[in-house]
Amino acid sequence: MTHIPNYMPAPQPIPGRAGLITFGIISIVLGALAGCASLTMPLAMLAARMAPQQQAPGMTISGMILAMAFYVGAATALIWTGIGSCRCQRWVRPVILCIAWPGLIFGILAMVFMVPMLATMPIPTQPGAPAMPPQFRVVMAIISISVLVVFYILLPGAYIAFYQRRGTAEALAQCDLQPRWTDRCPIPVLGLSIWSGLTGLAALSMLQFRCLPFFGAYITGTPALGGIVCVSAALTFAAWSCYHLRTSGWWTVLLVMGLWLTSTGVTFALTGVMEFYRQAHLPDQQLQVLEQSFARGPMLPIMIGIYGALCLGYLLYVRRYFVASEQTEARS
Repeated sequence: MTHIPNYMPAPQPIPGRAGLITFGIISIVLGALAGCASLTMPLAMLAARMAPQQQAPGMTISGMILAMAFYVGAATALIWTGIGSCRCQRWVRPVILCIAWPGLIFGILAMVFMVPMLATMPIPTQPGAPAMPPQFRVVMAIISISVLVVFYILLPGAYIAFYQRRGTAEALAQCDLQPRWTDRCPIPVLGLSIWSGLTGLAALSMLQFRCLPFFGAYITGTPALGGIVCVSAALTFAAWSCYHLRTSGWWTVLLVMGLWLTSTGVTFALTGVMEFYRQAHLPDQQLQVLEQSFARGPMLPIMIGIYGALCLGYLLYVRRYFVASEQTEARS
């Protein structure tokens, strides 16, 4: 038989695909670790309950449930985006950028607030036991700050540096030709939608305290629960509306976040953050631990003010997309 040679050139590898698979594997591994962390929460609570009464109190049931929900949510998001990145699907890039950028900004603000706190935080010891040497405190502070730098700065920075590249966008465009749900709105608006939804979910973490700061005072009990649920529902509605480029979503975020951050910042500036935990009726042991842990002075209200200014700036930046959508609908 006569052999007919194949002169068709071999398909060339797509630049950037290896990086997508690499970051996808990293995301899946991080998601698996977060899932394992959620499974250890009940064990940690049980160990704290079995510890001597003189030690710092352990986690409450509501706190454990919220922590487990956070880790399960983080695990789901990381594994979901990791699989999508390994499969080179186009929706991965905007989703990761919309999460990594706010994560990096929030991480920088958290570092500014937490580094002084970690540097001065006392190390709990057994009653009657000798105090830990100063060198041990320094080592513990260095380890804690290093972990925060990795997870708050380096990891989101690495994701941004890779997925922001034009080569990554071109690789995804070549690998995935199908329309995706992230094409429904511009990436900045998608970021506002995701950020609003996550903030609405995060607001539910205040349910465990049954306390809501309100312009220099505190609302407690059932009214506080109702206010927290209303804030969460409003931001969830805003996330849906912003995704569909509806101006009502933009206005909802502006009003809810503006009132919430202003109210919280003013209240903490006037009463101090510890008053919030006293109004939440935490046990005395927990209050003592928190009193030693939190930084003194107006640091937290200042950080809330900076965060609010960043939110306002971003809202003004994305406003043009909603205006353009309104004009398009008016012409049609």
